[in-house]
Amino acid sequence: MKQVRILVAAALTLLLYECGAPASQAAQSLVWIHFDDSGGYGEIPDSLSAPAGEWVTLPGAELRDSREEDALRFVGWSTQEGASAPEYLPDTSFLPQESLTLYAVYGQGRYQVTYRTGDFTFTEEVMAGEAPQRVPILGAGYLGWEDETGWPVDLTTERIWQNQTYTPYEDIPLNNRDHTKYMDGISDGLFHPDQDMTRAEAAQILYSLLVEKPEGRATYSDVPEGMWYTQAITSLGALGVLDRPEGAAFQPDAVLTRGDFALILWHFLPGEGADLSFTDVPEGHPAYEAIAVAVSHGLVSGYPDGTFRPDEALTRAEAAVIFNHMLGRTPDTAAIAAASETNLRIFPDVPSSHWAYAQIMEATVSHDYTSSGGEVWTRVETETTPLSDGYYRFGSWLYRVRDGVFLRSTTVDGFTFDAAGRYTTGSDTLDAQLHQIVDAYTTDSMSRNEKLQALYNYVRDNFSYLRRNLVSRGETGWEPAYAEEFLELGRGNCYSFSALFCLLARQLGLPAHTVVGGLGASSSPHGWVEINLDGTNYMFDPQLEWRYRYDYGVRGYNLFMMLPSQAPFTYIR
Repeated sequence: MKQVRILVAAALTLLLYECGAPASQAAQSLVWIHFDDSGGYGEIPDSLSAPAGEWVTLPGAELRDSREEDALRFVGWSTQEGASAPEYLPDTSFLPQESLTLYAVYGQGRYQVTYRTGDFTFTEEVMAGEAPQRVPILGAGYLGWEDETGWPVDLTTERIWQNQTYTPYEDIPLNNRDHTKYMDGISDGLFHPDQDMTRAEAAQILYSLLVEKPEGRATYSDVPEGMWYTQAITSLGALGVLDRPEGAAFQPDAVLTRGDFALILWHFLPGEGADLSFTDVPEGHPAYEAIAVAVSHGLVSGYPDGTFRPDEALTRAEAAVIFNHMLGRTPDTAAIAAASETNLRIFPDVPSSHWAYAQIMEATVSHDYTSSGGEVWTRVETETTPLSDGYYRFGSWLYRVRDGVFLRSTTVDGFTFDAAGRYTTGSDTLDAQLHQIVDAYTTDSMSRNEKLQALYNYVRDNFSYLRRNLVSRGETGWEPAYAEEFLELGRGNCYSFSALFCLLARQLGLPAHTVVGGLGASSSPHGWVEINLDGTNYMFDPQLEWRYRYDYGVRGYNLFMMLPSQAPFTYIR
């Protein structure tokens, strides 16, 4: 019987492999949720499994904390062991992406909630894990107040896990008057528009936008002192505007999901939203009401397939657009287009053709403005890049930074930079060809000299000779035309070889230049390339090395990176 089971198992394994899938694939398509009693006593739920990406309902548990004198009871689940407040409640929907363990969280039976505005104070007792009741305060009809616009502020959906004090919405306004930048690039000089926004980044932005910074500080289990985001998270936590209760894990480095973003923005958005029809946001979803309010304010929307995708990460570009809408900031596209050729900041990964270009400029450039049928920029502040002076290659384009800004619309040291700050030969076709060659023959792991050698070898080994017009001594600006023709024909003279290698070397940010001179005792017309590297001038002659190697069959000459005093031939400038 044992042998039969072995044969059956082997046959099933073989069948799975013959169908193109490993035997473990079925198991890999499931995620497991395990439960830990966190040192309590009682009956712990059995582990759950579900296909990755499908909703599951979390169970409750008859658990008590082992410290009977504290009278603590089970109130929910957390991904963090020892958390003081739950991240997930029993009987709520949960969308697991990977297998994990949820730890039981214990709390007191009842908490006290205090609502305070001016000299008025109202106190209410709330069962742990429940929401406070609607009661009229100051005639607003809500558990809250009306702001200066008359919009009601609703706090009734907040679940209580500790003694809390609320202050009215109008005490935490955001600065929507001063159009200073509230987002910036990263230390590498890029904005990373498609990079996921982290929870800490979002908190830092909101904190920077507060008109008045709070004095109180909340604590979170994974937010230590001294981090760049500590002040922002702990201050916002004290205001009660974060989506994690005090004492819980805030997960500052985790990506910010669309649902969690709505939960945070909810505290700054008065009013209620209409019923939602998103297929992946059921009425019991933790962010249901927050998403409804955000949708009603026009800050977020769903997708054509009828989903909202609350667990999908929010990108930095998307965050800029949402924050701008929330603050009522509308980019002045005409001013941005005009400033883009002068003093507007450059992010090499956000070209003017990017779908969120104007919105990102609005978020990252401090400017003065007037409101006349829309926002009109009257002054643009020059923003600097964290990059030090030098050449940088982003994607396939070469840029140069000097005094904290990208050079644009200028020619310096033989390099011409366009309005977008990109080095160009003046020919779109040639630029594309040069980019393709550099990308194909060099890698980031190569040293500077290895890259230069690879490009030199490419020019030396992939072309042949063809008599072309000579270049006169003192003539300038001829290199692009010769290089473009050389690439088209696959043949050329010494000036063709030199022009192409010179322009390829410049793609590396090296100060290459051609020399039109003479060769040998008779000073026959000849061209080569010279580059000053680390204070030393070197000569490069790919055409002459090609001739000896392929015309004469002599491989003893190495004319790459020659010192003028050690050149095997007589070069006359």
